[in-house]
Amino acid sequence: MKRFELSDGKSHKFWQIRVYGSTYEVRYGAIGSAGRVQEKNFDTPDAAAKAAEKVIGLKVKKGYVQVRSVDDPGQTDDGQTPKTTGATPTKTVPGMQGYLTRVEAVVAELRNDDRLTVTECKIEKPASKMDIEEARKLFGHELPHGLEAFYLEMNGFHLEWESEEEDWVTGQIRLLPITEVFGDWKEQIWFEEGDEFSQVKPFDFFVPEACAAFHPDAQGSWSVHFHYCGEELEPMGIDFPKYVDLLLAARGYFYWQKSLCTDASDSTEVEEFLEEAPKYFSDFSEDLFQVDAAESSASLDLIKAADKGSLPALKKALAAGGDPNFCDKEGRHPLDIVITYYRNEKKGLGMTTALLKAGADVNAPDENGYTPLFAASGGAYDGVIKALLAAGVEVDTVCDNRTALWQSIFWEQEAIALQLLAAGANPDLGADGDGNGVQDLAQTWGNQPVLAKLAGD
Repeated sequence: MKRFELSDGKSHKFWQIRVYGSTYEVRYGAIGSAGRVQEKNFDTPDAAAKAAEKVIGLKVKKGYVQVRSVDDPGQTDDGQTPKTTGATPTKTVPGMQGYLTRVEAVVAELRNDDRLTVTECKIEKPASKMDIEEARKLFGHELPHGLEAFYLEMNGFHLEWESEEEDWVTGQIRLLPITEVFGDWKEQIWFEEGDEFSQVKPFDFFVPEACAAFHPDAQGSWSVHFHYCGEELEPMGIDFPKYVDLLLAARGYFYWQKSLCTDASDSTEVEEFLEEAPKYFSDFSEDLFQVDAAESSASLDLIKAADKGSLPALKKALAAGGDPNFCDKEGRHPLDIVITYYRNEKKGLGMTTALLKAGADVNAPDENGYTPLFAASGGAYDGVIKALLAAGVEVDTVCDNRTALWQSIFWEQEAIALQLLAAGANPDLGADGDGNGVQDLAQTWGNQPVLAKLAGD
């Protein structure tokens, strides 16, 4: 791929072209953006190559200047690859997209360092909308946060490099095509029905025996895990965009992923990674690769905001891509925290509404198996129950043999009980250890409006 840029005081644009067989692909837009992509098909590869050269000529006439060839990121105009001692740092800004540009910069940096040799490098062309939809269909869920944005820039990336000075210093990246990620991994990752690893979805199979993969946590939220095939599965505490940030910051260093795994953060691989990487990469920051460093991810920022009861911080974390269904290592998710601690406050309503609007699972139970509605039914700020009902909550979920309706009557929350009955709650469900059901409780408390509703009045 060849890249050209035009900066004339009025605009700052890029234009790049890549030839694949009998097709050429053009990506263009404002410098710093991902740009837009167009493809054109020809009868033969030769026709595509000639057409590409012709359109390049037209761009040059308009003032575009070639800045590099992406097929060989370190190549100069005379076809030679310049070498330097030490690496020009690749600035990896957490949360920054423009994935293709950043990947190309990493490849160029590695190729330009005379201490390193790139032995394998392949950047796949962007996934099509059809690929994305096929992946979504295979997965059967909404794709994990940030995944689509990455794959619309490249449908996979394979990179391997090694040190000329120390043979144990190596790096491997193998980000798989999106449909392969969500394909059938039977006989590769899992082998029998009920296998504990049957839901593992590898996306970076960096070595044959280990990978980074998506896997649901206890609450059903798909997050990034480290998987040693057939043996280990440990959450890394980050989402996909954060994974890519750290992957590029580590340059795919051998087993860097273990640095974010609690049970492996003091392993030999991690020790060597943190010792050797700074020798090769001048911008390397060890602080990024600590177990606690995951606290900076948007999803964990969301947990922090929920803990603090800060609506502005919660909205900021959501805007930054925080997963409203993310669970921390204690099994808590944001909606669970908000309902548990702030359901009786006005800000609790605001946080509940924001999380539900962002896609929080309204029926996700907490670590005790209590749903948000069940927890709120014992008393909540006006509007909280209405928000949960509007989000499609299941009103008759049984928790410890009790329902939200039973709970609301037990705690003498008449208004909530009437809302639940109006929403179709079944009064025949739920009882305490003595067999007292909804009707019994209403009679005990003398709750006439609820009794009248139960009688059909």
